[in-house]
Amino acid sequence: MLDDLGAEYSERLVKQALVLASRGNVAAIKLVLDRTWLPPRGRPVRVSLPDLSGPGTPDAAMTALIKQVCSGAITIEEAQAVARLIETKVRLSDLRQIEDRILVLEQALGDPDGGG
Repeated sequence: MLDDLGAEYSERLVKQALVLASRGNVAAIKLVLDRTWLPPRGRPVRVSLPDLSGPGTPDAAMTALIKQVCSGAITIEEAQAVARLIETKVRLSDLRQIEDRILVLEQALGDPDGGG
């Protein structure tokens, strides 16, 4: 029912809000801007990190992140987001190593298909 009403009156309501906003109605201006100019959900973050492919580099990357937070180059929230990416990368690398080890064991046991 509300969807039907919205569909029926939405164009008229938007036009009225725009008219009121253009006449200086602060509430209408706020309504129009809040609905059309959404706040950014994030911004590109430029951080300097070591290559994450070698051993010990996740620790070095976290140290680099902490230094950049302390220097004010990035916010702690931005660092947390990058840290989650680093953690995901580490988990994927760990998983790849486990898969490689399983493959070596299967080949050593003479089972190249993994049991199938």
